Amino acid sequence: MEIPYINVSASIEASVSLLHFIPISISSAEITNLNLSIIMESTADDGVHWQLKEQKAEVSFDTLNVTTDSSIVNTLVKWFNWAVKKTADDLLAIVPSMVDQQLQKINDIVVNEKQCTWDYNFTDNIFALNMTMTKNPTLEKGTRQIKLNFDGLFHDQMDPGAMA
Repeated sequence: MEIPYINVSASIEASVSLLHFIPISISSAEITNLNLSIIMESTADDGVHWQLKEQKAEVSFDTLNVTTDSSIVNTLVKWFNWAVKKTADDLLAIVPSMVDQQLQKINDIVVNEKQCTWDYNFTDNIFALNMTMTKNPTLEKGTRQIKLNFDGLFHDQMDPGAMA
């Protein structure tokens, strides 16, 4: 999955301290050409039972512009933009491990799967819909749609460990 060329403009209400004693209020941030690339594969042959395996996750961007409430600090931020970008790049380096942690949580659920693990509760713990997929999702060519194939059975009651 690759999501390229995202431009982000965010209004921010944040305060930081420069050198532990100079307060700075950050009012906005702009990121240009943010790219997110995650490659995953299913390791199951039956198309129903699976385990996600992350091969590579990358996050990158071209520019990061931070605006503060002080024109003097804004000038300093522009001068030291390379340091701001380096700090942001260092923080983005932890994204692959964060993705891996979340995938492991999903894999743990799959390994301990029960009949009602993937049930979704629409009402008060009765008539839970089984959201188990009967085969892999498919992309509908030229439509920007993903076709999902669910079991579609309703269970009389939910398993306490199922999705809420």
